Amino acid sequence: MQVQTGELRGMRLKVPKGNTVRPTSGRIKKSIFDTIGIIDENSIVLDIFSGSGSLGIEALSRGAKSATFIEQNRSVAKTLKENIANCGLEKKAKVLELDYKKALDLLSRKNVNFDLIFIDPPYKLYEEESVENLVALGLNLLNENGMFIIEHNKKDEIIHNLFEVKTKKYGETMISYFWRDI
Repeated sequence: MQVQTGELRGMRLKVPKGNTVRPTSGRIKKSIFDTIGIIDENSIVLDIFSGSGSLGIEALSRGAKSATFIEQNRSVAKTLKENIANCGLEKKAKVLELDYKKALDLLSRKNVNFDLIFIDPPYKLYEEESVENLVALGLNLLNENGMFIIEHNKKDEIIHNLFEVKTKKYGETMISYFWRDI
């Protein structure tokens, strides 16, 4: 896995060993960033269930100002921190080694807002949480013109009170884009 474009283009990222992480394929990652378009240099990014950090690091490489990564698994977070350090992004990146609900609550209490929120959970989590609930958990963290990008299985029905920008299907994987319905 590697960074596709921007100042870190071609930089290799480590992927945690084992089956604890399901990395976003290069084809899907390219499509996500093609859909987002140009990332403003003042953009603040949140990468939930970040794994190797591929999505947040790609956003930083494309010009985002900073990124917060949420990864509960300690060994996966260790690999994530190595990727951040190898890319020289320590000053632009923060890693929260917490359960996603606790991390989102902490960020909410600190009144931190984001322009881009990536949510790429383990598909098993959808047995407990709907796509709508995952998006709703972070809604108060989204800036007025911000966007959620969530990866989910095509079997997961999306019922929401947010405006859905676009949904794209890649085999069994779907990427849905939302923004706050103002």
